[in-house]
Amino acid sequence: MENIFVLSWSNGQQCFHIERIADMLKANLDAFKNGYPVDFIVLAFADSFEAINAKRKELEDYKK
Repeated sequence: MENIFVLSWSNGQQCFHIERIADMLKANLDAFKNGYPVDFIVLAFADSFEAINAKRKELEDYKK
């Protein structure tokens, strides 16, 4: 799981976010334990930063 990347979208911030899946899961678990809302919607997974960044660039056209 260390090298799997996640592309998410934040409606509140109106921006994309890329992070490793392990980091996303830790943040989500921390939010759950502490009762914090999570604003990110997972859009895609990829096995490299380059691949997930290409997906982000592809999806940017939907937000223009």
